[in-house]
Amino acid sequence: GANTYTGTTLNAGTITVSDGGSLGATTGPLVINSLAPDDGSAVVLNINGSVSTGSLSGTIGTPYRGVNTATINIAANKTLTVNQATDDAYSGLIAGAGKIVKSGTGALTLSGVNTYSGGTTLTQGTLNVDRLNNNSAAGLSNLGNSGPITVTGGTLRYTGGGTVTSDRFMLTSGTPAIEITRNTAALTITSQFGAATITKTGAGTLTLGGNVYYTGNFGEISVAVNQGTMVLASTVTDPAFMDTVANVVDVQPGAILRLGSTGNNVGRQVRPENSFHMSGGTYDLNANATTFGPQIDGSGWILSGSTGAAVLGVYPSANKTFSGNIVDGNGTVGVRLANRIGNNTYASLPAATWTLSGTNTYGGTTVLDAGTLAAGSTTALSPNSAYAVTATLALAGHANTIGSLTGSGTVNLGGATLTIGNDNASPAAFSGAITSSAGGRLVKVGTGTLTLTGSGSTYDGGTTVNGGTLLANNATSSTGTGSVVVNAGGTLGGSGVIAGDVMLAGGTIMAGTPAATGTLTTRGTHTWANGTYAWRINDATGTAGGSSGWDLLRFSGLDVSAIADTFTIKVSGTPARSSNSSSGNPPFKRSAFIMNSKPTSSPPMSWLSCTALPDAALSMYCFGCL
Repeated sequence: GANTYTGTTLNAGTITVSDGGSLGATTGPLVINSLAPDDGSAVVLNINGSVSTGSLSGTIGTPYRGVNTATINIAANKTLTVNQATDDAYSGLIAGAGKIVKSGTGALTLSGVNTYSGGTTLTQGTLNVDRLNNNSAAGLSNLGNSGPITVTGGTLRYTGGGTVTSDRFMLTSGTPAIEITRNTAALTITSQFGAATITKTGAGTLTLGGNVYYTGNFGEISVAVNQGTMVLASTVTDPAFMDTVANVVDVQPGAILRLGSTGNNVGRQVRPENSFHMSGGTYDLNANATTFGPQIDGSGWILSGSTGAAVLGVYPSANKTFSGNIVDGNGTVGVRLANRIGNNTYASLPAATWTLSGTNTYGGTTVLDAGTLAAGSTTALSPNSAYAVTATLALAGHANTIGSLTGSGTVNLGGATLTIGNDNASPAAFSGAITSSAGGRLVKVGTGTLTLTGSGSTYDGGTTVNGGTLLANNATSSTGTGSVVVNAGGTLGGSGVIAGDVMLAGGTIMAGTPAATGTLTTRGTHTWANGTYAWRINDATGTAGGSSGWDLLRFSGLDVSAIADTFTIKVSGTPARSSNSSSGNPPFKRSAFIMNSKPTSSPPMSWLSCTALPDAALSMYCFGCL
């Protein structure tokens, strides 16, 4: 019948609740004790109808002889709903083909080796277990041998140890939380997922596996990692659809969100139109080479905990700032901004800006194919990364250093200085535009070569060559509108145009490259203090500036008044000797060195003295001449 009493305590014998019956008020406690002191006794509750009760608890004592047992038998297709308002434990057996539903804000601890098979549902509060069986095989489990484990709310707390893999979980809706208390424990869930927000707590490891489909399953879940480690280890069933997680709600300090299977290059992304937030935790790329998702905001660490190359792929769909640090870890990490991966194109998403404001030291390549990557600090751009820019790189007022620069995009200096060449590499040319109207500067360092071929460079703060080689190879000045200073250790060359003045302060200037002749034109004035003019000649009877002739350096004026001692002209090439060539090795055509000056030049530029040396260097002691 519809009983209304307010609690049930069973200390001996058997109670059977028939279909339509009840155990009193649904808020009343159910206590099942088996405490026989001498001979063991069996206490049994048979539930043949769906029953709701308040808190479930019970104590099983140890008799002098025999065994005390407490059993709840739930009939097939019937449910025992426990509205747990307090924190209690039940150590007896739960058997039968029915199911358990745990609700209420309290914590229920089940410690018996239960065999019921109708499934378990947690909607509220906490359900504590220390035993889970592997998959659906019979074994030692607090939640029965079979049947789904559905969590739509509350916290399922696993206090056991070891490694367990379960295909019984249903995390398809709501806000389930999984807590794994021991740092040595690991739970892998390989079953069903849906539009749920899963929160991981506790020191242990939770792995989310199973298959990924475009809709449903993994592609709809959101995750939050408050403690311990969560691993996303899905398997993609169709590479055309690669969404794995709808949102990353948060990764808290000390927590780790890790991608599964090292080197698994598909199905590793968060849906690009959604969110990825970190509050000081760690995102471990785990050597996965395709890890696309939205811009990450917040703080924390991004790295690869495994050896090998990983790529952090970002869809720039909204303006976000990440103040954390991107580092290599045990592997190598690269960064890519793009609007396409695999068969998925997100061209309709806005071209937004991702701002980095931490200290980034990763060594992989930075590829900018979409949107804008902006610096929010002076250590935002990794000095160890090669930057391939076909979209936009912006300093946003922060001076930065990068490894090298290629591509055809835009580098916006603003009023800051970009230092290039820290990786000592000599990559392909940068054909894009370097812009600034606020005094932005370019500095070349390292031992490699930076080649600029773009026509749209307008930066006005000047260029300094401190190391390696800078080749200006565009007819409209790829070095902007400012002056170029070449210090000791640096070389300025190319076959293009330099709009500003050139100051040679201990470095080297040349036309073309060390291996090929060319013509370098400067619209401004050259001021040579100390340094070297590297002059290449291929054929004394050839054409100035041509491939079959010799280097040609053009400028509107030359000031050599600051030369304190010796200025060196270094000659390279092996031309045939001609009748008007000087002696030396290699010989050179004296007329090729004559600087033509306007008739009004004062004083006129002319030779004072030239001496051919065996090492093919010419030392010149002069003023107002070349």
